[in-house]
Amino acid sequence: MTHTGPQLTSLDLVELLTPSRTKTLEYAVGFVAGGAYGLTSVIVGQPLDTVKTRMQARPDSVSSNTLRIGLDLARTQGLTGLYRGGVPVFLGGTLFRSAQFGVYELALAKLREHTPKYRLFGVFDWQGALAG
Repeated sequence: MTHTGPQLTSLDLVELLTPSRTKTLEYAVGFVAGGAYGLTSVIVGQPLDTVKTRMQARPDSVSSNTLRIGLDLARTQGLTGLYRGGVPVFLGGTLFRSAQFGVYELALAKLREHTPKYRLFGVFDWQGALAG
């Protein structure tokens, strides 16, 4: 029994299975955006977390407010005092958010590729109508 259809070479198969360069860049945008989100959330949140931890660990700080504790910490230990212990949080937050955004973008693109484009009354997605 012979096959009469077009013959695919290994190069053709690689081209079919490998996403194009523009698709790869589109997918990379989600990972980069997630990394930026993770990094900025740690840059903003770490000093507040450090002040909160200081207030919980020192009973004498109950009478002070958050701003006073933060200013005292920055005055005595400098700006690095506010980010003490932040390297693991920087790395973990950046990697976690990068993966979260990147996988979401990749899954969304694949779903859009493989789901029908039907709309009810030209407006509603059929998936939303079925979901309620």
